[in-house]
Amino acid sequence: MGAILDRLARFVTLRNAIVWARQDMPTTRFLGRNGTGKSCGIIALANGRDDRGRDVVALAPITSRGEIGKCQIDVPLVDLVDLVDRLTIDRGDADALARTVARRAREATAST
Repeated sequence: MGAILDRLARFVTLRNAIVWARQDMPTTRFLGRNGTGKSCGIIALANGRDDRGRDVVALAPITSRGEIGKCQIDVPLVDLVDLVDRLTIDRGDADALARTVARRAREATAST
């Protein structure tokens, strides 16, 4: 992971990037303009404006080569807090989610 962080240093600062845990790197993918790519993280790019003139923050993948992927999602700043709230799972919810996933996996294997 050190090599990836070294390559990232010329593109990003770590305070606006999240790098996935090492074991997740080879399996996390994104779909961009040139097809599917492997992702090792995500970066919040500079704020800008969308075609409606709203202030947005752009989210883009960081490729397994340590470069910014050629795709992005513009999130309006007024909706950013709602997005973070929806993505944040408290520990109780995380445990409940893990139990649900395990139960569904057991049900899927039992039905085959």
